[in-house]
Amino acid sequence: MTGSLQQIIDFAVEQEIKAAAFYREIAGRTDFKSVSRVIEEFAAMEDTHVLKLRMLDKTEFIETAAADDLQLSDYLAEPAGENPGYQEILVLAIKKEQRSALLYHDLAQKAGDTETGKLFRSLSFEEMKHKQFFEKKYDSEILTEN
Repeated sequence: MTGSLQQIIDFAVEQEIKAAAFYREIAGRTDFKSVSRVIEEFAAMEDTHVLKLRMLDKTEFIETAAADDLQLSDYLAEPAGENPGYQEILVLAIKKEQRSALLYHDLAQKAGDTETGKLFRSLSFEEMKHKQFFEKKYDSEILTEN
């Protein structure tokens, strides 16, 4: 999919909004208060990503992004099933964070050494930290049980 920079930013904002809603849903399902608080913090971080993306100075990135096919469909996560269990929720969270990190990494590469590029690199790093958190949860709570 070839898109304008505004379409790219809109796509990223939409993904962050969906991620925040997903985390709030997960937080409401867990029986563990400490896990719920951490997941709520992830939702708040995704809200912060939305603000950062909306404040982005788009002028320094326009020429690079507009000419390239960014293949935004590659970054979409699968929707959750009707009533996903804890294991499925963790897998979905891992995949969502991986795709978000990849999106921001690729955008950072296209933006180069600009403030926009720095923002995308920072967002990619944050998404990888989120992914690692869910991977550790999966390892300690799912793999050790099986």
